[in-house]
Amino acid sequence: MAVQTLVNVTLPEMGESVSEGSIVEWRKKTGDWVDEGETIVDITTDKVDVEVPSTAAGIITALHGDEGATISVGAVLAEIDTTATNTAPPALPTPHPSAAPTARPAASSPTTPAASSSASTSTPPRSPAPAPTA
Repeated sequence: MAVQTLVNVTLPEMGESVSEGSIVEWRKKTGDWVDEGETIVDITTDKVDVEVPSTAAGIITALHGDEGATISVGAVLAEIDTTATNTAPPALPTPHPSAAPTARPAASSPTTPAASSSASTSTPPRSPAPAPTA
């Protein structure tokens, strides 16, 4: 049997005066495969918002803290089993809600060549009628 190797993902230091942060959103859940560098959780502090990346590839075996919980710098956020293998097909990235595209107005359609060529083959515009004389 393979020896399980767990890697702890901790809340990194984010500046001299930042000592804690709050969990905003877990991007992964227990049992999910995570690649090294992939965002696991969003954290907010009074000075900065941070996406905490995975420090290793593997299966997430534990998440520590609920959304809204306050955690200290250096505290363990997640545990990853690095001996696990990814048997699932690659998933398409899930867009983060803040990265949702905004609605754009429809572009006006350009004049088609057929429309402009038919205008050139039509009869020329009439001259204005002469002004009445008094």
